[in-house]
Amino acid sequence: MKYTDDELKGIVERMFRNAVGAPDSDMAEKRARNLQYYLALPEGDLAPPEIEDRSDIVASDVADTVEWMLPSLLRPFVSSKESIQARATKPQAEQQAKFVGEVIKHYFWERCDGFQVMYAWAKDALIQKVGFVQVGWEKYTDCCD
Repeated sequence: MKYTDDELKGIVERMFRNAVGAPDSDMAEKRARNLQYYLALPEGDLAPPEIEDRSDIVASDVADTVEWMLPSLLRPFVSSKESIQARATKPQAEQQAKFVGEVIKHYFWERCDGFQVMYAWAKDALIQKVGFVQVGWEKYTDCCD
């Protein structure tokens, strides 16, 4: 079957929205369920049956597993600040790339608390099936001393 550009664009956009968990998508429902399991909330699938004197305690196996996996998952990324590198696109720019890499490392690890960023990213990925992170900084000066 051959698609027009508009048809193909529509298909890709729908698939992308579903993959990242757009509201009312299968992925959004799975992500909500995963968070419910992680938090061990006695709701939805985990709600106790309507039986008198039935406990509403929910085992925290999902949270325990996520917390157990986090150190092993994070170790390759945070054990060395060298996991961030800048590469030169031209041979004459190698010195500049090295400097830029050092600046990026400093800002990420020190100014943006890189460990916490990586921790939140990995935990979100384990619980929600996808992990997104955006890091940045703004430089401003106070004009009124």
